Amino acid sequence: MPHIYLDPGHQPVIDPGACYQVLQEASLTRLIAVWCANFLAANGVMNVSIVPDLKAKNGRDLLIKKIQWVNKITSKYDILVSIHVNASPTPITASGIEIWGYKGLPNKKFYQALLDSMLKETGLRNRGIKDETTNRHGRLGIIHDTKPEICCLIECGFINGFPDYNLLKNNPQSFALGIANGLVQFLKKPVSY
Repeated sequence: MPHIYLDPGHQPVIDPGACYQVLQEASLTRLIAVWCANFLAANGVMNVSIVPDLKAKNGRDLLIKKIQWVNKITSKYDILVSIHVNASPTPITASGIEIWGYKGLPNKKFYQALLDSMLKETGLRNRGIKDETTNRHGRLGIIHDTKPEICCLIECGFINGFPDYNLLKNNPQSFALGIANGLVQFLKKPVSY
């Protein structure tokens, strides 16, 4: 069975990510990763690690150090899930879950298992599975530059959108459960919560 690495996007103080009212992306993604690891352990998936907080100067330096950390300890047979929270300049209409995958989307069954499970657990809008090359940067380093062949970046709703904000504030465990359930289904293990 592959080892699963959960990457909480951003990091408090160094790169907090999106912030809105009382919520901060870096804190949310860390909580979601920890709960996800706990849900996976409860289902017998023990080979899970969370990418640790790293010393870095800024967000760009943090991304480089995360990529180096992941590449030092992973193999191409492992699974990497980078957890993020979206933000929008038009928050009233912004809502939903989206999965970003490697160019050409070679692991469609993996992406679909995660997306379906997250939609079921959160009830949020389906924003789809997207090729990393179609984002504003033309690539996503945590996907493009890391060893695991099975990897993705998940945007867990919009921190400044509704109903996403309320769900992130009051029930962030639903995102963790969605990710864990999708991973368990992808690994074809029986699910129990």
